[in-house]
Amino acid sequence: MWRRTYLFLVLVRLWFALSPSYLHPDENFQGPEVIAGEIFSYPVRRTWEFTSDHPIRSVFPLWPVYGLPMLLLRWLWIGNGNDGEIPPIAVFWTLRVLMFIVGFVLEDWALHELIQSQRYRRLAVLLVASSYVTWTYQTHTFSNSIETLVVAWSLVLIERILASPQRNSILASTVLGIVAVFGVFNRITFPAFLLIPGFRLLPYYWKNPLSFIAILTAGICTTALAITADTAFYTPHSISWSDLIRNPVLTPVNNLLYNIQPENLAKHGLHPWYQHLLVNLPQLLGPATFLLFLRPRRSLRLYSAISGIVVLSLSQHQEARFLLPTVPLILSSVRLPRNEKVLRVWTASWIIFNLALGALMGVYHQGGIIPAQVFMSKQPDATQAVWWKTYMPPIWLLNGKNEVLRTRDVMGMKGEALLEELTQLATCDTPADRRTNEYLKEKNGTYLVAPLSATWLDPYLENKGLEGLRFREVKPGALIAWMWRQAWPGTRITFPSRTAVRRSSGSSARISAPHLSIRRLLQEEPFLDVKLQTQAQHTPVLCTAHASEVGQQIKMGGLNLEVFKFGMYVMFPIGIMYYFGTNLDSRFAVPDFWPKPENANRVPLEREEIHAELERLRARRLYLREQRLAAEARAAALAEQQQQQQQQQQE
Repeated sequence: MWRRTYLFLVLVRLWFALSPSYLHPDENFQGPEVIAGEIFSYPVRRTWEFTSDHPIRSVFPLWPVYGLPMLLLRWLWIGNGNDGEIPPIAVFWTLRVLMFIVGFVLEDWALHELIQSQRYRRLAVLLVASSYVTWTYQTHTFSNSIETLVVAWSLVLIERILASPQRNSILASTVLGIVAVFGVFNRITFPAFLLIPGFRLLPYYWKNPLSFIAILTAGICTTALAITADTAFYTPHSISWSDLIRNPVLTPVNNLLYNIQPENLAKHGLHPWYQHLLVNLPQLLGPATFLLFLRPRRSLRLYSAISGIVVLSLSQHQEARFLLPTVPLILSSVRLPRNEKVLRVWTASWIIFNLALGALMGVYHQGGIIPAQVFMSKQPDATQAVWWKTYMPPIWLLNGKNEVLRTRDVMGMKGEALLEELTQLATCDTPADRRTNEYLKEKNGTYLVAPLSATWLDPYLENKGLEGLRFREVKPGALIAWMWRQAWPGTRITFPSRTAVRRSSGSSARISAPHLSIRRLLQEEPFLDVKLQTQAQHTPVLCTAHASEVGQQIKMGGLNLEVFKFGMYVMFPIGIMYYFGTNLDSRFAVPDFWPKPENANRVPLEREEIHAELERLRARRLYLREQRLAAEARAAALAEQQQQQQQQQQE
């Protein structure tokens, strides 16, 4: 049963990996967008972490994680005879699938290595696989997601070093040195999770100097390679040995110096010291938080999570995603309630919590940004895009549209100031009719992208009795769009819409995903084509409104066909695993071939089982001792009785 449940949860994880949620801009700006700009010809936006005088982000971990898959994808694209660059959205989904595969393989494998007991291992794997954090955060391209895997495998290597003979420990120590440096250059918070587990290595390396030399040498060589990669990336000219010696770029040091300054952290938000413990941890674990405090299982994994939480709580800037490495460590270090009723209540609350948070964070959270950006890349008239009350969009998904499209982020701007900004940007050129595709002749167009929750714009959607700036709401497929234009006397304005919002020059669109207003979304027509005519008195007149045809838009080809084939490649082995991984006893096993568990000896592995086995052996030893003493007493009495009888016979 647990195999079926686990494989079902793997499919759930894959489904969330292919959902267009957008949890935080850092999942693009701190990794994929930077490397995509280096490998492909996509225009990208480098954030302040990469453009400051003292950059705090290293590109060393980005190349093996994102660079190699992009290079492989480019090689396959060229090998298939395709011309031009790969569509950015194909690279985006490839990285999502990559994060799913890496998390599915490495994270679950690490749990199998860290937990020896088969019963506890199954429970831990199911808890981790059923967590919404695994579905959402771990399938996105966060540096925290990479840190989670690095922490888990560092603990695996520590366990192998402590349990291995001399030769194997040297190899494990070498790998640990490379992984540790990789983790530090990925995130400077990585050592916090190895603070307590690392103490266990000190006496071991004191007794095994060769292993210590191996980990030290590997660490130094990897550090030198990382510094070289960062220096070459941030130096505008070709580097030489003098640059590496005199002006090396030490991104972890810069990151640490930046984060220990309170004035720098104040720019990102200050939090109390208990933010991680009382807010962020329950947000990630949900009902499992009670098990952490009431039924913990002491292990190296739990100590690693505790050390990470304590050290990260010392910082004044605390986000929930900073605790991602603790989630699999804690979920694999808790015990379920013993009471059957309490267990049922806890299980139900765990399922409801993860389904609710999974839907919120994996589907609806800023889920319109990625589709909206792909839609903007296909608009021939788009020259201005104003994003209001949304996260900053990844501009590398514009597929070369950056040369003519200017993206402006006005997330926190007031509504009145936004109107003034839009008034300056709005234009009104050649009228367009969507049915004749005349809008393709327009050269300038401005779009406003905002969520449905931005109700401040609703009064401007009616187009009745308003002068100057006006809006028109259109729903193209799964998106909601608001079009606006500065209307002038005697101007006839058309708002064409086909598979996506297509508008005449000078208009702007507000695009959102259905997650921000589902009820409102379901009440409107699937496609709406609206014509608006303005008169000399600036009074808008609604002329026509009718549904557009969509039958010709449904087709399979190009990128969709490639995605379909890739999905088949991924799902076919999973289906084989599901078929052969379930009902093994009824399909392939010989009845009563193996001894039953109650008739077989089982080696105790957990602390409680070992103590129980020792008590059993102690009781058995005492029982045998009592039996032996009783037998010796009976033998002595019998010998004394025989001796007395012999004496009596001699007398």
